[in-house]
Amino acid sequence: MQELELNYPIAKGKVYSEEEDRYLLCRLNHYGLSSPDVYDRIKKDISEFPVFRFDWFFKSRTPQELSRRCHTLLGLIAKEHEDRVKEDQQKGAKGARGLKRSFAEVTDVDTSRRSTPSAAAPAPKKQYKKKKV
Repeated sequence: MQELELNYPIAKGKVYSEEEDRYLLCRLNHYGLSSPDVYDRIKKDISEFPVFRFDWFFKSRTPQELSRRCHTLLGLIAKEHEDRVKEDQQKGAKGARGLKRSFAEVTDVDTSRRSTPSAAAPAPKKQYKKKKV
């Protein structure tokens, strides 16, 4: 919960704090999106969580308002992920060095590009002379 960073778009006024948004996402992950009463459970958790003991605004949100906020946050995360994928594709198209290759690229090795053919016998070992003391 402390390491999660959210990139907010520039907005007129941000009503929820980062800590509240992180808590919502962590609780949503804990219960899952498919749970039937997930936002009622999250509201109950908010009222019991000691960090938000005096946060009247956050404690007074309805399950529908929490639902809207969670969907907004999930949209932000999805958009950020899409942006990162596009950036990675653009870097890959430019041939930028230092990028990791995908598993498919590694397994699809072109055999004609090998620098040395596989030899049947290994290279002979070097002989070292002993030094006289």
